[in-house]
Amino acid sequence: MKEQTPVSLYIHSKIRNDGETETIEFRSSGSFYIKDSVPYLTYKEEQEYGTIQTIVKMKPEETIVFRKGAVSMKQRFIKDAETLTHYKTPLGTLQMTTYTSRVAQIINHESAEGKLEIEYELHMGEGQTHLHTLLIDFKEAKS
Repeated sequence: MKEQTPVSLYIHSKIRNDGETETIEFRSSGSFYIKDSVPYLTYKEEQEYGTIQTIVKMKPEETIVFRKGAVSMKQRFIKDAETLTHYKTPLGTLQMTTYTSRVAQIINHESAEGKLEIEYELHMGEGQTHLHTLLIDFKEAKS
């Protein structure tokens, strides 16, 4: 495994549901590294339940987001495909279906910077559908 490069991240998430839009934005510090020629990002996120460690694996044909800590899940994004996710919280486990309409990755391995954009529909039982747009912008942290 190549050494990890410290990065600054900007995460912007937009959730549309029944004509309402919720926007979540935050900055975090994390790491960028390459493992088996696949780029990875890791960062921590504070939520109401506690701290969540997030790992983003960016393969050309599939992006996977692993979350551990206060909540845990493994969410797969494959363009024009539906995937199943189990979202575990202190309150219980939800089963969700993700349909990914767009994945765009622009990654510069040498400078440890890039952008990841994902657009997807999230279905959570009882016909609840949320439209999500996720943007992760990252660049090497300057010390």
